[in-house]
Amino acid sequence: MRKVQEIKRVLVPVTFTESGEALIRYAGFFAQVTGAQLILLHCTGQPDVTYTQKSRLTQALRAFAQRVLSNNLLVSGNFVRFECIVRPRALQENLESTETNLRTDLLMADSLLPADAFYNKGHAASLAGHTDFPVMLMPLQQAYAPLSHLVCATDFTDRDPSVLQRITRFAEQLKAKLTLVHVYTPDQRWQRSNLHQAMRKTRELLNNNSIKLVLLEDDGLVDGIGEFVEKENADMLILTTQDNFLPRNLLSRTYSKTMAYHTQIPIVTFRQEKQKPCSGSCTNCAKRKPETDLKPELKSFPVYAN
Repeated sequence: MRKVQEIKRVLVPVTFTESGEALIRYAGFFAQVTGAQLILLHCTGQPDVTYTQKSRLTQALRAFAQRVLSNNLLVSGNFVRFECIVRPRALQENLESTETNLRTDLLMADSLLPADAFYNKGHAASLAGHTDFPVMLMPLQQAYAPLSHLVCATDFTDRDPSVLQRITRFAEQLKAKLTLVHVYTPDQRWQRSNLHQAMRKTRELLNNNSIKLVLLEDDGLVDGIGEFVEKENADMLILTTQDNFLPRNLLSRTYSKTMAYHTQIPIVTFRQEKQKPCSGSCTNCAKRKPETDLKPELKSFPVYAN
């Protein structure tokens, strides 16, 4: 596999609130570990912004960030490079131009921030699947902790070598252990031979014996992932997905209210174009042909991480 570039520029959408301060603080520690530069973006939610307004908001954002990051410096002793940008409209409306102009490698957002003019539609989980770069959803009720063990929920039968390579490089940059897990249900036991074969092929693609691969049987995908992450005492959950169906369900109110383990650690989504429809009736799959039109070899395996 060819060499993949590290995470060097992290886009952080910021509001002048306590949650915005917590997000900058977490992003600062993340940047100190990875050596990345922070791109602090404030979206006004208004159709337009004057030059004077933009100048004042940029200065306010810079002062806001310097105050927060100076406290990080006292703790770690490492400086954090950052850039401040102010734009009109909501975040989702700015994402396309932001990708082009800022060469962003990762988007970091508050996982439980509710819908408002800032995010436009839905909470932050709705951002997953809308960008080509990874989206990190942060549990801001938790202080930053070293990211030493990453668990990636994926589908061994629907692989994308380039996505696997990016996830592997991400774990290496964090100097973290990586575990890949594929969840299947009891009524799919008859496919275990095929699943084991797919897992072996995934191992060959990774070409890295330090990465752990696991096949897990559970009654449900979301519960299975959540329980596995807790059992492994993981510091981060990674999803390979082309839509926001799975991250939205993992961060639903049901889990948030019970403070499930996976809602207390970062969730990172890597976009992957799936070859098969998922079981969640997501937006992407709703646009596809009915399953009866699929080739037999594609119908024989279910998709779990979409």
